[in-house]
Amino acid sequence: MSDRGKKLDSRRKTKAKRKNRLQHNKLKTAKPRKDFKEVREEIRPEDLVTYTREEKLEALSATAAAILQSPETSLKLLKDLFVLLEDDDPALIVETLKKLCDVFLDILPTYKIRVDDSKKEEVKLSKEVQQLRDYDTSLLENYAKYLRISQAFLKTKLKKVKGEENKAKFALIKETAFDCFCRMVENIPYMNYMKPIVLLVVSKLASRSAAMRQRSMEAIKDLFSNLEHSANMLDLKLQAVKAIGKLVKSKSHKSFDRKMLVLFQEHQLVIPKGEAQAKSNAKVEELRLAIKKKKGRKEVRELQRILLKELKEASSMTANLSQIRRYNTEILREVLAIYLSILKDNPKSPLMVSVFEGFPHIAPHIDIELVSDCLSVIKSYIKEAFTQKDIDLLNIAGGIRCALRISQTLGSTFDVDERSFFAYLFKFLDYFLDDSLDGEVFDSVMKSLRSLFVDRRQFSLDVLAAFCKKLAVIALSIGVERCVEILELMCEIFKKYTRIRGLLEEDESTVEPKVVVKEIIDPQHIVSASNVSIIRELAKIKAKHGVKSKAVASAIGEIMECRY
Repeated sequence: MSDRGKKLDSRRKTKAKRKNRLQHNKLKTAKPRKDFKEVREEIRPEDLVTYTREEKLEALSATAAAILQSPETSLKLLKDLFVLLEDDDPALIVETLKKLCDVFLDILPTYKIRVDDSKKEEVKLSKEVQQLRDYDTSLLENYAKYLRISQAFLKTKLKKVKGEENKAKFALIKETAFDCFCRMVENIPYMNYMKPIVLLVVSKLASRSAAMRQRSMEAIKDLFSNLEHSANMLDLKLQAVKAIGKLVKSKSHKSFDRKMLVLFQEHQLVIPKGEAQAKSNAKVEELRLAIKKKKGRKEVRELQRILLKELKEASSMTANLSQIRRYNTEILREVLAIYLSILKDNPKSPLMVSVFEGFPHIAPHIDIELVSDCLSVIKSYIKEAFTQKDIDLLNIAGGIRCALRISQTLGSTFDVDERSFFAYLFKFLDYFLDDSLDGEVFDSVMKSLRSLFVDRRQFSLDVLAAFCKKLAVIALSIGVERCVEILELMCEIFKKYTRIRGLLEEDESTVEPKVVVKEIIDPQHIVSASNVSIIRELAKIKAKHGVKSKAVASAIGEIMECRY
């Protein structure tokens, strides 16, 4: 081989060695495939297909734990969790939404993050303050991103999803996203973006999904029952009440839960000054007396300085109470408008039950003339309801109980004859003879009777006798459980009122009881029968149920002991 050939051969060998060396170095420096839990910052949506579901779930837990362990240094790992929300597995999306919610509820601060859209301040901030601001800003951006993604899932239209199985999976995603919003309202109502979240939760009170309606009611109930009286919290409650008012006007009432408006009762309308205000006032008076007694200038000036400080704090506290009253007045006005719109314009609404239950709660705080007008409307409603073919017994029972509760709370300050409501309650007892009577209706009427005769002070002998006689006849004709409840109520009445114990004495002149249930319409019309005994009814009840039921025998025994 010539010299030229040798040189070419040597050059080819050198190039081959160099190429082999480069390939070797590339293989040496190449990163081996890591488990998904180790890949955090490098993970991309297209990489998800290369990992199993178990690896993704393991990575989800590991990443969330790392963030919770050190949020300040691991906040950037949140983007890995957001990547998991782009997966095709609905079950993984559900778990990721829950985990992200847990993370944010844990790492979000206990204050509303300040959003400064203006130009950077000229004042130079310290390193620690700047780091805190940067951290808060980054945290808020990730939180906003999570809310946007959850809202997008919540707006998914199931009609466009093909297949019943897929629809069920996407429905679960929607319910999970909504549950996360509800958890935000319950745990961090002070946080940024809370107003649109509350409005979103309120909108689901009219949802077709019973689960969403129930979850929405739970979250709104928690919001109204929050005892914090900051301007932010009170404003959220006010916005929620206004949103409910718009729903009531725009949506069919059949889509609401019948007890929806009872949520308003959770809000505390009366705000006492509290111990702090009382202590402040006492301290101010003590300082004023001390200043009068002191003669030295230095001591007087020092006491005057302390007094001025206390007066400023007391003024601030008074201003806060004034703000609370202003918000409460607005909330009360909105709630009253909702109640009146249903009471006067939509008497057949399913929400009438919650109106009747909630109205006594706000009655002491509104004008007495308006209360009288509302009681007149309730009276007309009950009178007309008794004449209708499809009688809504729950609404009638609720209306009677509402009127009696208002009457008991406000006394005789309004010009409405409550005897008419006694008559309606007396007439309603006829429906107790129906075995198919709804338990909720029965309980409502029993509460009205107990409130009327046990909690109230005095009643005429004729009214008490009429109700007790009618209850005795009814107890003879109904089932054991309800019979026991009626007998226990009668026992409480006899223990309280000694004047009607004559009903427990033997009446030899009367062969058969004169009390016939459906013949008595008004308790005021039973004066002539006020001395008729109920011994026979009690004896028949004992013979009918007393052998099988120890509760019946015990209740009758207690009633008979009231004779002595």
